[in-house]
Amino acid sequence: MASKRQLPINLESVLDLSVKLNDATDESFILNTAILSMMGKLTILRACALIPNREQTQFTVSHTKGKHNLKDIPFFLAFKPRELSATIPIEKTLFDQGFRYVVPMIYNGELLALILLGKPLEFSELSAEALSYLQIVSTFSANALQNVRNQQSLIDAKLGVETRNQLLSSMFEMSSDFSSLLSRNQILRTLSYRLMGQLMVSRFAVFLLSGDGGFLPIMNRFNEVPDERIMKELWAAKKVSFVENCELQPDSAKALETIGVRVVSPMVVQGAAKGLLLVGRKMGSEDFTDENLLFVDALSSTAISALENERLFQEELEKKRLERELELALEIQKNLLPK
Repeated sequence: MASKRQLPINLESVLDLSVKLNDATDESFILNTAILSMMGKLTILRACALIPNREQTQFTVSHTKGKHNLKDIPFFLAFKPRELSATIPIEKTLFDQGFRYVVPMIYNGELLALILLGKPLEFSELSAEALSYLQIVSTFSANALQNVRNQQSLIDAKLGVETRNQLLSSMFEMSSDFSSLLSRNQILRTLSYRLMGQLMVSRFAVFLLSGDGGFLPIMNRFNEVPDERIMKELWAAKKVSFVENCELQPDSAKALETIGVRVVSPMVVQGAAKGLLLVGRKMGSEDFTDENLLFVDALSSTAISALENERLFQEELEKKRLERELELALEIQKNLLPK
């Protein structure tokens, strides 16, 4: 058997492959099609794709063809189809698993994926024509992958705008709802409805700063209440944050995790913090998005403004009541004096 074999490139089949890849709307389909095309053309029984993470520190293995024990692979570069080196530690790991060639998919200098190929069955070494074929397929595939990612970015941007519009609409409705409430129970009930309806959260608590510097829980849907020390640590939070991003003692963080607190939001009115809103985990496995945090922040501010208005209203009522009592006492006193 010859060590190399000439590999004629059929332009018509290459063009068909290009059309097929460019019409694709799914990254998985593109990678799978590219791998199968390379394996079929070169009679290879083992292949897989390596997808780099955003930080380009390691690869995730996907689209496996044939058996191997690869898991997460440290990041390394390849700029064109080539043989793996058995002397470089990272590549030796791949070499020992039966892979012999690496094919990069690069678009505008950015590595989108690496394709690993095993040893061809019919010849021991790829010819220049075979490497050229791999380069063509990788170029077409990289273009197709980038097109799909661009389309997805546009979709995500559109969804982001729609989500923001929905968020603004919800905030407007929420502000309108709270503006007409003058009962603390009504305000807290509306707060509950908004958290449950908008975020699917059933565990939350509202703490107001008391006159002596402590924290008064006016609503608590958790099974426990964080102690005074933990509340003082949370009080240092300047904006809505995940609990793990707050400056907490290890035992405080563990206690909050046990209670089920996920998000803490200062309740600020006219630049002054008046309380804290603690929010638990969502029902299900979904975590909070950036838009969810914005909603919690807006809800905190709106609710504390309503609570502050309710307090001032009650103070005014009490003041009026005392004035009426003083007027009545004065009238009684006048009636008791001789004319």
